[in-house]
Amino acid sequence: MIRNLVYVVVGLVLLAYVVDFLFSLLDDPREPPRLRPKVPLIGHLLGIMQNGPTNRTDAEIYTLGIFNFKFYVSASSRLLPFIQKQSKALAFRPFLQIVARKHGDVSNEAYEIFGGTLVDDLSHSVTRSLMPGPSLDDLNLKMGRRALLEVDALLDPNRYQGQQVYLLEWVRHAVVQATSCAVYGEKHPFLEPEVEKAYWLVSIDGSHEAD
Repeated sequence: MIRNLVYVVVGLVLLAYVVDFLFSLLDDPREPPRLRPKVPLIGHLLGIMQNGPTNRTDAEIYTLGIFNFKFYVSASSRLLPFIQKQSKALAFRPFLQIVARKHGDVSNEAYEIFGGTLVDDLSHSVTRSLMPGPSLDDLNLKMGRRALLEVDALLDPNRYQGQQVYLLEWVRHAVVQATSCAVYGEKHPFLEPEVEKAYWLVSIDGSHEAD
């Protein structure tokens, strides 16, 4: 009895490996590389349930196969602009509520709003605002004026007297101040050093969650 049970278990494991291998043969060469699970067919599903879609790999983007389904996971912020350009082929709406809850720590009311038409309405509004015309000219003017203030401050001998100015830090500060002034107005929240610092902390290392 035990011997037959062992044979069945071994047979099922071998079959699972064979099926997983056959699924991998259907991969398109243009797709991200597939990560092999420790447990065939359902290994990635168990991993996602326990730890989310993170994996120990150096690949910027990879494929997780669960039965005949595929999940593409990007672990690099460098690829986000290229992925977002494929909005006609990729659906981002299912992930908005998850991201808002996990990384934004939003309330239940805000969580429900992200499941509605807010994102589409915001996208249309931003698109209209950034179209060539008076609205875009106004944004550029506000951003340029604020950027000039940062440059003038840099040239002021009394502003940074006796201090070292690191180029990357200054550029980050100038970009945040200029763009925030154009979008939110002169009394934008990024005037607070702690808010600006928190923004770059989350932007550079997305693993930091809001406290």
